[in-house]
Formats: sequence, structure tokens, C-alpha cells
Amino acid sequence: CRTQLIPTIIGRIAFGERVVERPYRCLPCDPDECENKQMMETGIYVSLSSQLATERRLATLADNVANVNTAGFRETQVRFGELLGKSSSANVSFVEPTEGSISSTQGALTQTGNGLDFAISGDGWFLVDTPSGPAITRDGRFTINAEGMLATLDGYPVMDQGESPVQINRAAGEVNSDKSGILYQNGSIIGSIGVFEAPAPDETRRLGSLAILPKGEVVAAVGRASFGVQQGFVEQSNVNAIKQITTLISVQRNFEQTNSLMQQSEQSLSELVRLLGGK
Repeated sequence: CRTQLIPTIIGRIAFGERVVERPYRCLPCDPDECENKQMMETGIYVSLSSQLATERRLATLADNVANVNTAGFRETQVRFGELLGKSSSANVSFVEPTEGSISSTQGALTQTGNGLDFAISGDGWFLVDTPSGPAITRDGRFTINAEGMLATLDGYPVMDQGESPVQINRAAGEVNSDKSGILYQNGSIIGSIGVFEAPAPDETRRLGSLAILPKGEVVAAVGRASFGVQQGFVEQSNVNAIKQITTLISVQRNFEQTNSLMQQSEQSLSELVRLLGGK
């Protein structure tokens, strides 16, 4: 090329890493085979992969913040990996979102005094019956439906250890529970609230904000000292609002910065093609 144009090449951009600018001098070449042009195009694609990943991260953070006061909500976590591609003679690293996960950190337990509120101490889950199939939840704000079944606020029946609906006799007085989830009325056992173990849940299998469709088989946690049911308590969301909002602001700035660099790179590429085509 006859020009001394020094376009900006966007180097490797990965989520969570610092964006690097690399000046690149255009050398004599054919416009269609210009290696610098190819590198600039590749830089745009790498930036685009970063933007798509950042957009997903922003959506996840926004959903977490929106559910900071949702009882039993578990924070969604998204991780990103490196996907290697080939451009000319060089390897190129693209950003690849990996499977998301739901945090296993327990939220704070708040005492309500309501006899139909229950919370789990430990890593277990309540099992509820939904139109989409059995689902797990940490939201223990229960009620008694018209059929006399213990149910969630959304109307999903709560399952016992045998995966059958928990039946409550409204006329038999208040319901009491021990730490194993066994339910009593007037001193007599009437059933139990099941506590279950489930494979690590996937955020793409959420059923609304409070229930999750398990990826695999759930198993009743019978006789586990590490699990316990507390009556009159509700588990709060485990989302750290300050941390999530701070991260949200940081990610938004990164998104805007990368978008600005993409626009600069596109302008430089257009200028390079125009000058090369006019030689």
C-alpha cells in the first residue's frame, strides 16, 4: 500500500480481561488478500463474541438484582470459556459462554411465626408437583389449597418423602413440625414434608423465579443430620445486592468500551479498504 495509515487492531478480547489496542502498519498487498485487513475483520468477530457474552452477563445480573427480595431465590452464575479458532496462520481466541449454574449458598433465615412457613437448613430442596413435572424449590411459604393439600403460593402441591402430596386436615387444628419434617396435628403424625437432594441445577431450567426443573433424579434425604426443616422461618434470597449492582455497573462500562472500540475498528477497516482499492 502507498499509504502510511496505521489502523487500530483490536487484539484478543475476552470477558473479564482488559481490552488491548495494538497499532498495526499496513504493508503493500492485494486488497482481497491483505493480512492486516483479515486481522481487523477477525478482531471485530472477537469483539462481537465478547459483546454477546457481556450481554448475557448483563441480563443475568439484572435478573439477580430484580430477585434480591424474592424468598428462596438462588443467584444465577454465568461463566465463560475460551473457544479457539483459526484465522490465516494464527490461532484466535473467542469468548464462549459455558453452562450457567445456580448458587448453592444458603440465604438468611427469617423468622415469621407462620405455622405454614418452612425453611431448610442445609443443601436440600422441597419437591413440588407442577404442570411441567416435579420441580425443586427453596421457597417454603406454603398454604393449604381447596383440596386440603399443602401447596406453594403458586398452587403447586408439596411432596412428602414418598413423592406424594402432603394432606392437611383443616379441622384438626394447627400444624406442627419437627426438624426432620414430620408433621403433627393434635399430637398425631399426619405426614411429612419431603427434603430432597438434586443434581446441581441449571439456570436454563428455571420455572419462574422460585422453582427449578431438576436435571436428573431427585433422592429423598432420609436420615441426613446435615439437613433440617425449621417451621416458622423463610429463607431469603441469597443475592448480595451491593456486589451484584457493583458488578453490573462494571460490566456495563466494559460493554460500552468494547462497543466503542468495535466502531473504531470498523471505521479503520473501511478506511483501509478504501485506500487499498484506490492504489
